[in-house]
Amino acid sequence: MHFFFPFIAFQLLRMLLMLHAALARARAAMRATACACAAPERAIGRTCVSQLYATAGSLGRTRPVPIRWTSQLGQSNAAAAASSRAASSASSAHASSTPLAVGDEVEVECTALAFGGRGVCRLADGFVVLCERATPGETVVAKVTSVKKGGRFAEATKLKATVPSPHAVSPPCPHFDTCGGCTWQDVSYPAQLDMKRQQVLDVLKRTAKVTENDVVDTKKEDASSSQTSLLETLILPTLPAPHTFRYRNKMEFAFGPGATKNSPPRVGLRPKGNHVGIVEVTEVREKGDTDDSLGGCLLQHPAANEVLSVIQAHLRNTPHVSVNLPAFDRRTGKGVLRSVTVRVAAVGNVDAMDNQSGNKSVNPSEVPVRAAVNVAACVVTETAKKALRQLADDIANVPDVVSVTHTSVAPEPELRLAEGRRQGWVRGGRKENQKSKKSPQPDDEEDGVGGTVTVLHGPSTLPMRLKNVTFHVSAPSFFQTNTTQAEQLVEVVEKACGFDEDDSENSENKRNTKVVLDLFCGVGTLGLCLAHRAHSVVGWEVVPDAVRDARRNAQANGITNATFFQGDLTKLKELSLSGKEKSGNKYKNSPSALFNGTSTPDVILVDPARAGMTHELITTLRRIGPERIVYTSCNPATQARDFFRFFEEKSSENENESSGDNHASPQHRYKLQSVEPVDMFPNTPHVETVAVLVRVEY
Repeated sequence: MHFFFPFIAFQLLRMLLMLHAALARARAAMRATACACAAPERAIGRTCVSQLYATAGSLGRTRPVPIRWTSQLGQSNAAAAASSRAASSASSAHASSTPLAVGDEVEVECTALAFGGRGVCRLADGFVVLCERATPGETVVAKVTSVKKGGRFAEATKLKATVPSPHAVSPPCPHFDTCGGCTWQDVSYPAQLDMKRQQVLDVLKRTAKVTENDVVDTKKEDASSSQTSLLETLILPTLPAPHTFRYRNKMEFAFGPGATKNSPPRVGLRPKGNHVGIVEVTEVREKGDTDDSLGGCLLQHPAANEVLSVIQAHLRNTPHVSVNLPAFDRRTGKGVLRSVTVRVAAVGNVDAMDNQSGNKSVNPSEVPVRAAVNVAACVVTETAKKALRQLADDIANVPDVVSVTHTSVAPEPELRLAEGRRQGWVRGGRKENQKSKKSPQPDDEEDGVGGTVTVLHGPSTLPMRLKNVTFHVSAPSFFQTNTTQAEQLVEVVEKACGFDEDDSENSENKRNTKVVLDLFCGVGTLGLCLAHRAHSVVGWEVVPDAVRDARRNAQANGITNATFFQGDLTKLKELSLSGKEKSGNKYKNSPSALFNGTSTPDVILVDPARAGMTHELITTLRRIGPERIVYTSCNPATQARDFFRFFEEKSSENENESSGDNHASPQHRYKLQSVEPVDMFPNTPHVETVAVLVRVEY
């Protein structure tokens, strides 16, 4: 009797476990039935499994094997399938309220573009899927890579097109499917221009929240009174580039490890959204072979491809290179070779780039160029230093190369592992004091390095000509990467400054009267090109090398009415203190520090990095109150956000209280007069915009 009760308890427990297993089998059967009934007639990505359940233990418990669900736009049972799946998973510990999960494949139609170039697709129930490389008008099979924002939308990559876009073309680059560069090569160029303008219009509506009160109605006689019509009249058609290939004067390529442990490093471009992988885009050529059909990146000059070919040959043919020059691992901070940047410029006074802008028949591949090569590497041993010098010697022997430099890289991680994100490694591993001093432009493949530059061969700068001004550009300095289109960009900015309005007065004392403040000026590209139309130009830039280049460029071109200063425009308090040290207490914490106490500017040029401007800087510009602000941007989204801040109504009383300065000048309000998209980066979703903001007169 003493042993009878444990026996009864054991039997009761066994019966409960068997009942639990039976209920699990019943639920599994219901899920399988729902799957079979709700499956589309044209299932496109279903995972075939040989068994739905596998025995797990002696008591007959089972575990479900996941089934890949698919959806097809336009089929009535797609929503039912999604609902059945959501309902069946609700009782699971890993329940999800979304109709899709990572790994699912769906067939969807792309109806629009999100900012940045991803296609906007929807399931039958309205669920949004943002698909890389999908374009409006095509139906694609897409693979889900992540589900974002609590299941509100999913992200996916395009696997194939089942219904091609009406604007589809055959991409000429053999690396198009794997490279992360020219994602719009398969879209006709006229369609690219239209889509870029539409993206600018969308962000103005959504981010800047532009109303009729925020724009200058310059066409009252033929413009509708509706908000949309007024805004659309301000956005000009996208200015096309004369060339859609071979247009880049600068490209950055990354080094990566070989296929095996002892294999030499590889050099190429990163796949889309991948900070570790490498796509080799240039084939090794025999010495003297200049056949352009052998491959290479179609965006850059053949001379730059020749440099890559020589680097690849050196890495493959040099003994012990995998030990002496291993690829730098951005995740650990170990290794040597990080990246190589090739910059080219038209030779001499040929003004080849000028000819290109006016004559589309000129083949950019035939333009004679000089090339400057910069290798970013982490060199901490004498062996690595010697091996790098040997690589530089081979690069210097390429016929068009005139300069080889080395940028030091700190032996520290640059990437960190982001938990909970599909892309495991993201930027942000490097210490704050080692970060780049200037945010990268949209076309830059990697973060800037920001280390010390050492000249290994030739001069430290490369002369580049733009609008009859010669710029000597050093390795760390930013210069517009599309020289041909930069000519047209300068013309657009010049017109936006309103110089022609002064000229129309036909009065000599009206000419060259405008004072121009050039913020984020780089090497002085815009300011020096416009100096002949202005009374004076004052430029500010954060990168010291770029400021030195700007000053040398002004002197070399005989431009005496342009001055340049170094300072971080995201830290205006430090900038004001710097002004105080140079000019006394007069300009402490005053907007006057920006223009060094000279005449108040009539025009302010701003060309910030992708992050846009800080709220503090916008407040300062509103207090300066120039007649107009010409805002050039490589990121229309942050530009639109900044517009909203210029549109805001501000009372002098409130702003003075917030600033703690009872004598602060009032903030002027601005309206949007025009926006012109300029295609600086053909075959990519990126677009440059030049906008004009004019001061509201009360």
